[in-house]
Amino acid sequence: MSLIEPGDLNQQLRSARSWLKQTGPADLEARPPLKLEIDPPSALPTLNQASKPQPAPSDGLPQSGQKDIKPKKARPGPGKSETVAAGQYDRMIEDMIRNESQAEITQHVIKVERSEVAALVKQVARAKGRYLATLLESSKGKSVSSSRIEDLRQLRETYDELLQGLNDLRGHIVNGTVMVEGVRN
Repeated sequence: MSLIEPGDLNQQLRSARSWLKQTGPADLEARPPLKLEIDPPSALPTLNQASKPQPAPSDGLPQSGQKDIKPKKARPGPGKSETVAAGQYDRMIEDMIRNESQAEITQHVIKVERSEVAALVKQVARAKGRYLATLLESSKGKSVSSSRIEDLRQLRETYDELLQGLNDLRGHIVNGTVMVEGVRN
């Protein structure tokens, strides 16, 4: 997929305007109108719609007040034999990940106290301080032993993991997946 840059779009608009000025109304009328048959996004089934049970079919006779309408061919839901573009399927996967993650987080993390978040922030700061202190201490010697390198690696990984976890938690707090007592969403 190619994206149109703003400058390109302006150039295309200028080209289209000059072409319209050069062609007369007769040229436009001589060409048949272009018909595109594209389903609007609202016509495509969503993941939630695909899992909903469908009402039982009637006996085929129109009910009172209904018109005799030919039944339309059912559109298969996602995950069935429907062919979708890779980008659309990627968005569907992203939606599934978000929905499943939210359900799991909501099930396992009921409500978080502010004190728990503050304790995590202190733990991240402590891990960062230990890592930096060990790093500076190791620079005092002429050479760094392999055990010191391993200690540094473990301290850095601990800090990185705690920081990543804190940032993930912050994101979930902001989007409302994790509720913190005394914090409005």
